[in-house]
Amino acid sequence: MKKILFSFSLLLIYFCCLNVSAIDACTTSEMTRLRELANNVKFNYNYKIEYESEEDEELWMAYSFEILNYNDDLKIYLNDQSNLIDVNTFQNQEFSRGENIVFYIYSYTDNLCTDELLRTINVELPVYNTYYYFNKERCEEYPDFEYCEEFMNVSEYSFSEIDEMFQKYVDGDNIIDLITDDNYRLYFIFGGIGLILVIIIVCFIFIKRKRKKDDI
Repeated sequence: MKKILFSFSLLLIYFCCLNVSAIDACTTSEMTRLRELANNVKFNYNYKIEYESEEDEELWMAYSFEILNYNDDLKIYLNDQSNLIDVNTFQNQEFSRGENIVFYIYSYTDNLCTDELLRTINVELPVYNTYYYFNKERCEEYPDFEYCEEFMNVSEYSFSEIDEMFQKYVDGDNIIDLITDDNYRLYFIFGGIGLILVIIIVCFIFIKRKRKKDDI
């Protein structure tokens, strides 16, 4: 009887160990699932104007992130593994324009797949064009002007310098318009002259043939 109980105890211990191993194992399918979860995570950034001064040509902005499709089997670090993100409050954290942000997505499970790096995402926050902000009307009228992009760094020029370039651009554009208008006028004039010449030639040929018939 003791042998039977001893054998039964060994079997019970063996099956328990199997179950624990199965729970703790990091399988290929589990890693695939975790990577799919990480790939579904999206980081959307928004910006707001905190301070503006057209006189000083200054525009201060703050960027914030919204994390979508987050799953509790994941954890996200900001820039390095010492800065774990609290997803619930992270959207209140603000960043500066031009700043480079790196997100590291790790697994966070109860099995051996935990603490695996699943995905790295680099986000470079764009620099908002201060000239565009203070000159939206003219930029909307001339969107092809080189310094009328909403996001670009124009700090190497003053507004007055860009205004001069803008005026040259507008003057050049107007000259092209005048040349185009003149071309249309020339096409119309030469087209009319050509049509008149064709009519005269046709009439001349018609009269000449009629005279030949009359002579016969």
